[in-house]
Amino acid sequence: SMAGVAVAELQNVEVGGKLKIRGNYYRMDDFGATSAVEQRTLLNVKADFTNDVSTFIEFDSYNNWGDGFRSSYLTGIDGRGDADVDLYQAYINVKNLWGTPLSLRVGRQELVFGSEFLLGNNDSNAFFTGLSYDAIRLTFANDMFKADAFAAKLAESFQNFGKGDLDLYGVYGSYIGIEDVTIDAYWLYVQDNRVAGQDIDIHTFGLRGAGTFSGFDFDVEAAYQFGNIDGQPSACPFGFGEADVDYDGFAGNAVLGYTFDMAWQPRVFAKFAYIDGGKRDDDCWSNDRTMPFNRLFSDVDYSVFLDNNSNLTNLIYYGLGVQVMPT
Repeated sequence: SMAGVAVAELQNVEVGGKLKIRGNYYRMDDFGATSAVEQRTLLNVKADFTNDVSTFIEFDSYNNWGDGFRSSYLTGIDGRGDADVDLYQAYINVKNLWGTPLSLRVGRQELVFGSEFLLGNNDSNAFFTGLSYDAIRLTFANDMFKADAFAAKLAESFQNFGKGDLDLYGVYGSYIGIEDVTIDAYWLYVQDNRVAGQDIDIHTFGLRGAGTFSGFDFDVEAAYQFGNIDGQPSACPFGFGEADVDYDGFAGNAVLGYTFDMAWQPRVFAKFAYIDGGKRDDDCWSNDRTMPFNRLFSDVDYSVFLDNNSNLTNLIYYGLGVQVMPT
């Protein structure tokens, strides 16, 4: 219903990249041990044009050492290797729309907000395959506020518009008018209609405060999640009725640290997290239940062994730590 053309001339081109290599060794007692060296390589090109238009294209390749060796020492036959290079990001960005502090980003892109408690790029811990979204993102930013509104297509079934797909919507706002402090508020909505007769709707509202002062740092976040899953069968042996399956839970994450102003910058910190585990119905005549809090696309891991996919729930977590930077 609406279309426009942005005409721009090339001004500047930047080429960048990132190479990340990590060796992992896990000892899991009765389950034995496992080890591997993982590597992720990224190569990107950014092009700036006139009229505040820019493009960004990034390719990446993730594998473990030994995944794509091209030769067999038994036969001496060399192969072509695995073609495992993917288009990780590719978007157009336009700033200062209509002379306002609005920016529009369209295409495949990362959506990283706050501490990545619910929205991250899967780049912090082991198995760092990365995570990008096919999305439209509108940003308002000035010296006091920043707000993002976005819509992302996570799965497409090629049915009627908005039918049979998996979609993500969100609004994330930040107040940055206090020096070294950020106060965030957000709404996230996941809609999943991929299974015929079953609709999943998950709404998440959250608040976050983070900042630093006099050597102390803090990051405190709380979220409430509600929603429902339609189309779940009841426990009726004759197939009548539908189960009441809902989301209705809380989650919180908190980090408090202190950094000493001396060589190696030693930092001591404490962590706490609570993730609601939901509630099942023990009545044999019912299939009703409250689902555990869904951590969506989190990039925060609470356990190397239990939480490598950042989906651990039904959790109370305490942690103490020391961090140094020997440089």
